[in-house]
Amino acid sequence: MPQLARTIRALELMAEMKTAHETADDVGFEAAHARAVDEAGADTLVLIQGGMRIGEIPMPDHPEWHRYLDDLRARLAAETAADNEVDDRDDEEPEDEDSGEWREGECDHCFGETVDGPLGPITCACAIGQGAERDEDCHCGPVPDDQIGLPCRRCRSSE
Repeated sequence: MPQLARTIRALELMAEMKTAHETADDVGFEAAHARAVDEAGADTLVLIQGGMRIGEIPMPDHPEWHRYLDDLRARLAAETAADNEVDDRDDEEPEDEDSGEWREGECDHCFGETVDGPLGPITCACAIGQGAERDEDCHCGPVPDDQIGLPCRRCRSSE
């Protein structure tokens, strides 16, 4: 499920949780919360709650709530339509496997350390469980002294 769809689902379930809380329906609250964690993910819920606390996302009882949710649904529909349009094109070139873009589940070939990026720390994908699943597929770490100046390990491994 795309992130935007998870966000929308989380917001819908957060509204259910609020209603259940206001009516002292503990069972309904817990059920909505469990569904939200299961369907959208706990990390999505935490991020949305943070957005609500700083005023970036309206609370379910705010007058702008329904418009905010409707805008997100319209954006998701537009993105889905655009994705479907791209999928329907037969004349498009296949995606280049070596496009240089990192994909989840692949080693990012970093130096195995956390560095400061423009939006905050960038952590080694393999170290946090988003990179290579097996150690032998991980190529992170510093370049050995005897290989400085040679092509990167990724380039050498494809030769």
